[in-house]
Amino acid sequence: MVKKIKKNNFIFCIVISLFLNVITSCTSEEKKEKKEVENKEHKKDDSEKEDDKHEEKKDDHEDDEEKKIESLIKVETITPKIESSNIFIETQGKVYSKKNVSITSLADGKIKKVYFSIGDNIKKGETIAILDNQEANNEEGGLKSKLAINNNIISNFETKLKSYQEMFKIGIVAKNDLDNIINEINTKKLENEDINLNINKISTRKTNYTIKSNFNGYVSEIVSEGSFLNYGQNVASLISEKDEYIESLIPSEQIKNLSTNQKVEILSDTSEKAISGSIYNVSPIASFNMIKVIIKPSETLPLNLDVKIKIPTKSISGLSIPKSAIVLIDGKTSVFAVKDGKSVAKAVDIQKDFENKVIISKGITNKDNIVIKNADILADGTKVLTK
Repeated sequence: MVKKIKKNNFIFCIVISLFLNVITSCTSEEKKEKKEVENKEHKKDDSEKEDDKHEEKKDDHEDDEEKKIESLIKVETITPKIESSNIFIETQGKVYSKKNVSITSLADGKIKKVYFSIGDNIKKGETIAILDNQEANNEEGGLKSKLAINNNIISNFETKLKSYQEMFKIGIVAKNDLDNIINEINTKKLENEDINLNINKISTRKTNYTIKSNFNGYVSEIVSEGSFLNYGQNVASLISEKDEYIESLIPSEQIKNLSTNQKVEILSDTSEKAISGSIYNVSPIASFNMIKVIIKPSETLPLNLDVKIKIPTKSISGLSIPKSAIVLIDGKTSVFAVKDGKSVAKAVDIQKDFENKVIISKGITNKDNIVIKNADILADGTKVLTK
């Protein structure tokens, strides 16, 4: 009996032991699985944290890049184009009809004589009127009187000189006496040279007192005798026998660029396009450094119309860029080009200046990217962002 109980206890202990082992094993497995899950979650959390850090760094980098881009000066560029253009003399003119030709005075003075009346036919070169400038006449008369007095003094000194020369030979007078007479004669002769020069000047001036016609035509208006004229004032109006013309004044230094039959462009408010014309006459005489040019238009224009005239003189060729690209750097005319994201200052020579553009002859090429916007806030080497 006792043996049987012991056997049963042994079996029971074995069963309990096995049961505990199973429980322990299950618990260990569960802990292991739990730990693995925890490790995975931990790694996931770490990974997510790393990802968050990476995203934060990426965002910071992008923000830095955006800030860098925002700090760059935004510019707009163009590539210069080769352009040819004519150099013009640009001036103003006025249309005069064949029914309105004015003859003006080239001097001040009182009308002494008028040779024509309204309706008379005047030929080119005929005298229309004569001015009587009493002041000039009096001045000329005074000079001529002084000249006559000096000539009389010289004649007396020359007579006296001959007498002194004879007396000098026999020792009655000294050589100093002869020299004094000779000096007096020479002094008066020098005075006479100045007087003659002034008389010639007055004579030249008085040639303008004779007013002559530059055209063939009939008198429509004319001044009366006794009237006083100022320089440039109208003397007579003629009905010209020639077609209408345009009269213009051009600086006298441009006369070398003008010739008869030279083609011109005529612009007016009455026409959207330019009409052609040609130079009919260039005055060889300058007045106040201006020369008068007569132009024949190819089309009929309204009387007294003010027009713009463009006379081509030569052709030029260069690189065309907008005026907005031009800046001054150290007193030099310059532009900025863009290379490798930076501005590069380039000094240039302007060949022709137009209203909104310029033609450059030197300093850039047709491959340069020239800044045309915000050029005025750049410096050499500034980092830029090109649109």
